[in-house]
Amino acid sequence: MNNMRIKTRPMRRTWRWLALLAGLTAGGAWAVERDIPSYEKMQTFKGQAFFADENTWIYTAAFAERYGLPKQWVSSKLVGIEAAAFRIVPGELQCGLTRKREVCRRTTNCLTDVYIDENKYPLPWATDESADWRPIGDSFGWLYDPKTGAPGQNRPPAGIPDSGVWTLHPWVDKKLKLPVQFTQNIDTPDPNHWGNALTFAYKRHLPGNLTMVTLGYRCMSRNKRPYTTFILAPENDGHVISAKRFHEFRLPDEFEQRIDERLADKAKGDEVQYKKLLGIQ
Repeated sequence: MNNMRIKTRPMRRTWRWLALLAGLTAGGAWAVERDIPSYEKMQTFKGQAFFADENTWIYTAAFAERYGLPKQWVSSKLVGIEAAAFRIVPGELQCGLTRKREVCRRTTNCLTDVYIDENKYPLPWATDESADWRPIGDSFGWLYDPKTGAPGQNRPPAGIPDSGVWTLHPWVDKKLKLPVQFTQNIDTPDPNHWGNALTFAYKRHLPGNLTMVTLGYRCMSRNKRPYTTFILAPENDGHVISAKRFHEFRLPDEFEQRIDERLADKAKGDEVQYKKLLGIQ
């Protein structure tokens, strides 16, 4: 009897492996399909908690097809980019309001991701780094060196002057030896006046040679026009050399209007918060 038991154990293991292999072979397509997520699946409520997408999107038809995104946010008015996604995220804790140490409020940051096809629009990268980010409110930003200041601040590449703006410096004009940054013209009626659009992060070599750039945009009000223009240009001592543009893209008014709606809701919440801080009923 003992010999029989010893011989049957390997057979049982063999049948288990055969059954597993048969399932993988016959139902392989089903198993792979089940494991691949999709936007629709991830954003469909199924009676349990899920992570909701808080971005306000706009994208080309090709981008929507590549990533299986809803057609309702497809636009033919995007210029220079394949997609943009706006969101509002929690910022740092601000205290000392109403001249009292204990009175605090949580600030917010407005971020916009833009997706650039570098097969069409190669960018002037300063290094070969594939990704970088500037954390919002991390501990490193509170470490101050007595001689050099805060080591947590990102610096431009060697030999390139620091613009003094707390931003990533992934691009450079090697001929002029100047940092290159994105700027925008949303907050002025003058189309030739440019304001900073800080670079918080980037990620290169996405499918289709796409690059995602996260910009600090837009919590400010705007001058309404058919589109908002962004340019990637050198900056010298705070002045943008707009005549030498490495890239330009535009966000249409239809996208800005949807951001306006989000900011209007935010303003209502801010009003309630301020009244609470001031003790106003």
